[in-house]
Amino acid sequence: QVITNRHQMLLTLTAMLSCAYRRLCCVTALKPVCEATKAIPPAIITPNRPRPELSTSHSPEDGSCEPPSTPETLITSEPSNADVASPPPVAAALQYKLANPAPFVEKTTNKTILHERYETLVTQLKTNAPEPYQSWPRCGNLARLLLQRDHPTMPSDMTFAQWQRQANWREFQINHYDWYQFPWYALPTDSSHGKGFSVKAGDVYDLLSLPTFLPRYVASARALIASAKAGFDPVRHAHPARHVKIVTSIEYFLAVAKHAGMDAQASQLETVLQDVVDVFGPCNQAFAVGHHPMPANQ
Repeated sequence: QVITNRHQMLLTLTAMLSCAYRRLCCVTALKPVCEATKAIPPAIITPNRPRPELSTSHSPEDGSCEPPSTPETLITSEPSNADVASPPPVAAALQYKLANPAPFVEKTTNKTILHERYETLVTQLKTNAPEPYQSWPRCGNLARLLLQRDHPTMPSDMTFAQWQRQANWREFQINHYDWYQFPWYALPTDSSHGKGFSVKAGDVYDLLSLPTFLPRYVASARALIASAKAGFDPVRHAHPARHVKIVTSIEYFLAVAKHAGMDAQASQLETVLQDVVDVFGPCNQAFAVGHHPMPANQ
C-alpha cells in the first residue's frame, strides 16, 4: 500500500513538472512574437490624404456630389513622410485669422427672436446708408445670408474656422457654400439656392458697412487658398461655376467699395482678389456677365 501511494505521488509530481516545462517552452517560443508585436505602432488614420478617386462631379448649382468609393486608408506599419498627411506650412498672410468668429447678432434658442435680430440688423444697415446708396436696389436676402454664415454646423464662417483649425481640408472640396459665402446677383436662369442668397449693389454696400463682415469674407477666401496649398484644391476640384462665383463675387464687392470711396475695404479686396487669381487662375468673364450689376445711373 505504501509503495502504491508513493508511486501515485511520483506520477503526479512528474505530470506537474511536465506541464510546467511545456508552459515554459511555450512562453519562450512566443516571446520574440510578443516583442515584435509591441514594436508595431498603432494604426494611423489619415482622413486628409489626397483622394484622387473622389468624383469631380461637384456642381454647386444642382447640389450633386458623389461620395468617395473607397474607405479611408489605414496604415498599419511605420509611415513614411510621404504617407503622413501633414499639411505644408502656409504663409502667415494666408492663415485664417478668425479662429472663432463672433456671430453677427446675439444668439438665442428662440428662432423667431433670432430671425428678428437679423432682420433688425439689416434694416439698420440700410437706414444708416447715406444717399445715393440708401436708394440703391436690394434683393432683400441679407438676413438669410448672414444667418447662414453664422450657422454652427452647416458650412459657414464658423465651420470654415473649424475645418482649417483641424486641417480638415477635404471638407472644403465636398461641401456646398458658394451662394452665401461668395454672393453675387443671381440671374433668372440660376438655381433656387442662388436666388435665395442673391445680392444687388445696395446689399453689397450694406455688407461692406458692417464692420465684422469683410474680415470674415476675406478670411473665407483665404481658407480656400490654404486648402489648395495643403493639396486639397476646393475650386478647380469642384464644378467650374465655383471658380466664376468666387472671382466675380470679389470683383463685385471691389467695384462697390471703390464707387463708395471705401478705400480700406477696397484695398483688402484687391489684395485677396489677386491672391485668389494667383492660386486658382482668372475666371472666364463670359460666365460672369450680369452677375455684378451696378445701378444704371452710377
